[in-house]
Amino acid sequence: MDKQLRRYKRRLKDHQRDRSEPVEFGGASSYILAASDDHEAGEPNSLQPMIIAEMETKIPSLSVGEAVMQMELGGAHLLVFRNEKNSGVNVVYRRDDGNIGWIDPVNA
Repeated sequence: MDKQLRRYKRRLKDHQRDRSEPVEFGGASSYILAASDDHEAGEPNSLQPMIIAEMETKIPSLSVGEAVMQMELGGAHLLVFRNEKNSGVNVVYRRDDGNIGWIDPVNA
């Protein structure tokens, strides 16, 4: 595990050396919806989400490879980032099978 962490840190440093401009961050808000009080009597309350936190966070502008490295170095299960190539908001995440998933939404 230590060897893998050192390797990712080295890759991250190598990628940052090639970057002439600093990483840009965009703002975003995170919300969890509150449970409705007007639910039916027979409906279990455990299915209704509650607001537990609201926070603003910065979204880094990264390549997909850099986003995967940031996610793994941080020990996170997913990372939301702005794709450098198309300026769209993307997500990389750790799948249950151990592989990495990448969500790149397409405007319909």
